[in-house]
Amino acid sequence: MCKGHYATYGDMTARSTNVLADGTVRLFHHSDPGDDRFTKRAEHDVWELTVRAAECSRIDSVQTFVRYQGCFCMVNHIVDGVAHLIFICDEAGGTTGPSTFSRLDRDFWVTDAPVAELLDWQEIHEDQHFMLWRWRGAPLPVRPPRFGRHGDRTLSTRAVWDGHLYAVKEIQDSAAVLHHLGNRSPKHRSADRYRAWPLGEHARTVPLAELTTYHEHHHLHTT
Repeated sequence: MCKGHYATYGDMTARSTNVLADGTVRLFHHSDPGDDRFTKRAEHDVWELTVRAAECSRIDSVQTFVRYQGCFCMVNHIVDGVAHLIFICDEAGGTTGPSTFSRLDRDFWVTDAPVAELLDWQEIHEDQHFMLWRWRGAPLPVRPPRFGRHGDRTLSTRAVWDGHLYAVKEIQDSAAVLHHLGNRSPKHRSADRYRAWPLGEHARTVPLAELTTYHEHHHLHTT
């Protein structure tokens, strides 16, 4: 998937807007989807369908990342087999973009590259139902965490809590069981609210309201 929003309505997944102020989402296709529910908007040359956000089983904000010439980059868009890439400079580490990249500003470098030369494709699917619940108090359809191989990709469900990234093991009522990913010090892992997992891993149960984001990480298998 390219960068943008995607909504699943019934058995259909399509590009979409984010959730609008009136609680709706506009799904759209750039070619005729063959579905009478869509209306063609000639001024934009797209076919659109407006539905209630609550009627969509998924609304995701997707970002795609790849490795190119040793750099981990975000894919901004793809046209005719060529990807427009953005590399974010790590100022603290003194990182600069490679010679084939052009500097956009202090922190961002850009380049175009053939899709065939891109490696290690990954996608972040941020759950917009969760964000809508968090910021607007909308009903939260709890999306159970997914793990393992699904078709052409390996999935894991993750969340940011207390400024750190965790794997989500379970959803229990209005709480999430978070699995430590190794990005916190041992003194934090041994805190009272942690409990040991069988393989020496650590987990913690926290209220959903304390999570900053809730998303799926997709690691694509391209070969």
